[in-house]
Amino acid sequence: MADEMGIDLDSEEVKEESAAQMALEEAQGVIAENHPLHELSEEYWKKGKDWLDSELPEENLLEWKSWVEMGRENSEAIESDLRSAEEALEVIQWYLFFIPVKIKRALHDQMDGFWDQYPDEERSDLGTAKIAAIAVERSLEAWEFLYKLFPKEELLAVLALLEKLREGLIEVFPNYPKFIRPGFDD
Repeated sequence: MADEMGIDLDSEEVKEESAAQMALEEAQGVIAENHPLHELSEEYWKKGKDWLDSELPEENLLEWKSWVEMGRENSEAIESDLRSAEEALEVIQWYLFFIPVKIKRALHDQMDGFWDQYPDEERSDLGTAKIAAIAVERSLEAWEFLYKLFPKEELLAVLALLEKLREGLIEVFPNYPKFIRPGFDD
């Protein structure tokens, strides 16, 4: 195809242009990685993973089950809440690493400038930010459910990080709600 278009891929000009483009993309990646919003998302996944990997979830569930055995809680309600807790944990695990990846990509796309000429409904950076915001919302709901079951200080720290992420996405990408996801938002 390059031959058909009269482009010599081995020319110095093409090589220099390619090297410059790669250097620019690498620099944008570093900037996105060091952006406060991305750093906050990294802090979130680390804190969330630490909690999930700790003994606290299992200890909380055991404590909860003991309440049922002592008659302090209704077993049917507990079974329902246990199913909901398992669903909440699945949501958290699904989005834990997803959020920082999408935020970094949105920041990178925003710097690129390519999408500036497109309407907000079609911009890749806003679409990726919208997906990240949805993941943050769903994660926030899941963590809030767990906090209602196990009101522990460790969960408050995670909830605070997610709230900061929600606010940060709105601040950095104020028009992300305008993006239209085909098949979902129309």
